[in-house]
Amino acid sequence: MKTFHFLVLSVLIAAVSVYGAFAGAQAESPEAAKGPVTVSWFMRWDNSRVEAVAKPVMKAFEDANPNITLEFENIGKGSAYYTKLNTLAAAGEMPDVTYLAPHIVATLSAKNILVPIDDYMKKHKIDPNLYYQNVLNFYKYKGKTYGLPIDAAALVVFYNENMFKDVGVPFPQKGWTWEDVISQGKKFVKDADGDGITEQFAIHLRPDYWPVMIKAETDHTVFDDYFKPTKYLMTQNDSVDALQKFYDMWLVQGIAPNPEQVTQIKDYFMAGKAGMIMIGSWNMPKYIINIKDFKWNLAPLPIGKSGKEYNRGDGSSFCLSSHAKHKDEAFEFIKFLAGPGAQGVNILLDRQQMLPALKSMAESDRFLKPDSSLTGGLMLNKQAYFFGNKNQFSMYDPINLIYGKVNSVHKSEYQQAHSGVVSAKEAVERSAEQIAEILKEVK
Repeated sequence: MKTFHFLVLSVLIAAVSVYGAFAGAQAESPEAAKGPVTVSWFMRWDNSRVEAVAKPVMKAFEDANPNITLEFENIGKGSAYYTKLNTLAAAGEMPDVTYLAPHIVATLSAKNILVPIDDYMKKHKIDPNLYYQNVLNFYKYKGKTYGLPIDAAALVVFYNENMFKDVGVPFPQKGWTWEDVISQGKKFVKDADGDGITEQFAIHLRPDYWPVMIKAETDHTVFDDYFKPTKYLMTQNDSVDALQKFYDMWLVQGIAPNPEQVTQIKDYFMAGKAGMIMIGSWNMPKYIINIKDFKWNLAPLPIGKSGKEYNRGDGSSFCLSSHAKHKDEAFEFIKFLAGPGAQGVNILLDRQQMLPALKSMAESDRFLKPDSSLTGGLMLNKQAYFFGNKNQFSMYDPINLIYGKVNSVHKSEYQQAHSGVVSAKEAVERSAEQIAEILKEVK
């Protein structure tokens, strides 16, 4: 495994143009090679998943396919991963199999750096209807599929049962609301030594998860269309109110640690200093292993003013490079990772680390009612992951080449609002001026 230096993600879109100009001109791969071949796999998993998932999957695949050798590279941080991907693409050395989020799939597909996989799916008898369609659609570009999803990054609220009992608040149930979180949240807040510094909070919130509140309150997202955006919906009053409501949970109500405090304690929930955290299944393994002092469980996302159930539906998919010399073998490995009955899905399922994009696996007792030996003896409400699965949204908005520029604007301007320097309205107004120009680039 190689170690790579951190670079800047924002240069990805510009540099892939260099490679995209000739990527489409690469000769199509012949039918599966008869002799030994090498397939490169480039990932962005943490070390625990590399050891527990990637290495066993590679061994199992190579044992089953002795003519194929896998060349594996991994970078644990997403930003550094995508920057390295940029460098490889610009040099004409794009790895055969990559692990991409929807906005990157859109960017690289538009530059002909990825290969549509519909024909490969048909050849390998992979029925697209076996996947949740809302999830699969996030990896399409101009009607073609460019990524085979392994998961949906559905969110839930993890809650500390002991702390809820201690403060006298009922456990959260389906149908609870963000107003419940705010009104009951003060009961969790504690300044034990009276020094004016809060040691215990109601909920740990990531500042960059503000799109969750937009969806909850308004039932729309950031733009009017993921794939061909024309209008920035954040300027609407309901969006501004929702954004301010999210930030006020630490700026005004003080029921969540502020961004500066989160730099000191990375996970207030795991530390036993917050009654809840809104996060996805990727945190399950570390909670199962590390939380010993209290019992915890899962609750569905709180309902917002829209009154509708909702959840996150994007995640990551395995993609095939147009530069791959042995595309058939590379897709054989993608199928091994994320196809029906895939080894990769099976291992991740046992680690309680994801909501599978495959309907049959997600809805199986194996996912919903895992053996207690896999959950640290806890009987977890995994049905919470399905809350809002018919009204899914993407945190990556828009799923378009302009995403990188939009995200840079949001990071710069919205940070001022979540730090309390400016209001949400001011941050949105300043963002809107810049995004109006960016939208002119949409084709």
